[in-house]
Amino acid sequence: MTVIREIQQGSKVTLRDILTGDSEIRLMEAHNGLSALIACLANSTETDRSFDALWVSSLTCTAAAGLPDLEMPGIDMRLSIIEQIAQQSSKPILVDGDTGGSLSMMRFYCRALVRAGVGGVVFEEKAGEKRNSLDTKDQNLADPEEFATKISAAVDMVRGSDLMVMARLEGYNAGLPPEETMTRARRYITAGADGIFVHSKSPECSQVREFAHAFRAEGYTQPIICVPTTFYATTATDLFAGGVNGVIYANQQLRAAAAAMVKICRSILDRDGVFEIENAIMPTKQIFDLVGYTDEICRIAQLTSESATMA
Repeated sequence: MTVIREIQQGSKVTLRDILTGDSEIRLMEAHNGLSALIACLANSTETDRSFDALWVSSLTCTAAAGLPDLEMPGIDMRLSIIEQIAQQSSKPILVDGDTGGSLSMMRFYCRALVRAGVGGVVFEEKAGEKRNSLDTKDQNLADPEEFATKISAAVDMVRGSDLMVMARLEGYNAGLPPEETMTRARRYITAGADGIFVHSKSPECSQVREFAHAFRAEGYTQPIICVPTTFYATTATDLFAGGVNGVIYANQQLRAAAAAMVKICRSILDRDGVFEIENAIMPTKQIFDLVGYTDEICRIAQLTSESATMA
């Protein structure tokens, strides 16, 4: 069975179905149709694990376009990428919504995501020029009341749909006391957020665990998600044990692809040809099979044969 047929026949579940306060799910980033296909088909023969959902990352989508993660691409460009991924995905999709922009932009974005069949969107509490959270420069956070107003507006806009609206906490990255981060989380949950994305660029997972413990101790049942980019030595199983419900691998596919492309390009120039790398890259036939080209050729041939028979 080809990839395209597997996806078309796959049963669709919503993000709300699989992301709750009791969940333990893994999400892989996708930045185009091909990366979505690969993530959807990935499976461990040793553990029988697969990714439960896709994460459409602002960082990887902009980097794939050769742009910095400064909220530069317009909504139309982001939606085009999201729709491309949605067409190829058999799994729920969670979208990185950056700051959301103005209230009008946020409402438009949310409506478009609902139409595209996206399962959830995460908005982050930043003010001014948005910079990637892993940047060494200071993070400017929005006033919590203003951000809560944006979360409330987004929730109102998608009410009645399956789209989850989640709030991303950047307090740890901005150097705020843990108590202030928790205060902000309370306010965003009160505003209607369906869950919390707690971000930390610490090399250890202690801040995420600290937040999860405090959040649950106050009786909140909404899901918590995190990104272990900097505390990469921590397994998803350990994070689940610490109270996290969703673990996002937010940039690994793009970073792997970029590293491989740099290596291949240098090798071709060094060796003045491709003869030494041919066995190290995916065969063209496998690419055909992956994107459904071979299946499409067979379908066209069948239609041509049927037409000839009828004639």
